[in-house]
Amino acid sequence: MILLLSACSTPDGSVLYSPFRSGTNAPPDTSEVGGKGGASSLGGSGAGGFSGAGEGQGGSELGLAGTSGASGSDGADAAPPDAGAADAGDAPDAAPPCSPQPERCDGLDNDCNGSIDPGATCPASCTGFALQERGYMFCSNEVTRAQALVRCDAQGMRLAWLETPAESAALRQQIVATGATAAAPSLTQIGGSDAQSEGAWFWVGNDSAADGFQFWQGGAATDDGQAVAGAYAGWAAGEPSASQGNEDCAALVVLDSSTRAAGEWDDRGCAEQLPFVCETP
Repeated sequence: MILLLSACSTPDGSVLYSPFRSGTNAPPDTSEVGGKGGASSLGGSGAGGFSGAGEGQGGSELGLAGTSGASGSDGADAAPPDAGAADAGDAPDAAPPCSPQPERCDGLDNDCNGSIDPGATCPASCTGFALQERGYMFCSNEVTRAQALVRCDAQGMRLAWLETPAESAALRQQIVATGATAAAPSLTQIGGSDAQSEGAWFWVGNDSAADGFQFWQGGAATDDGQAVAGAYAGWAAGEPSASQGNEDCAALVVLDSSTRAAGEWDDRGCAEQLPFVCETP
């Protein structure tokens, strides 16, 4: 039964993220219960198999609860049921109460009123959505990196940090599902940058969120580049290259192009105007 469910049911998103443990400078731990996920509900192949809950914040690990039966063919040796075992104290934990927060464009009911992103919560050309209870905002209008940082900060968000292959793939699929990419460039700005020190790629924050950790050092992997301490990086072949000058900002390839496959990363100039995607810290 467990195998049947894992093969046929839509992934619930609980294995999308295994955040980089920057505090210990150790690579993500993928040894817990997981496996490769099934097809995404948005179409295409999902990328699961990553345990942990909540990117950059605490959470419970994915687990499977089983039920054991009594031993023996006639049940004579089985202990009698405990009459007090079914009291209210043994009931499954109730969902935690909603804690009202200001509403923002992230696909979540932040203010606990039963409505998601109501009215003018989302700016023009922006769409909010959630993946594994983490909120995102994709904006199809084309702006510079500096403008994107301000737009994310206004929602209490940051440019997205793509810390696992699963998150990168799921986020790209969700952006495509908004339908806003048809008339937009195939690239979308994400939070990686080496503007502070050439070749040292960090996930960066803004006024709403602190800067993150370094995930890449150097140029392309075929040259001297390599991931830092096992962090995930989804660079396209030959990237990051800075081949057109000072290309200090990372972008996600959302749609296939003549030179890049969907889901890969590219480095671009920070003054280039592109769509962008934010996430809750």
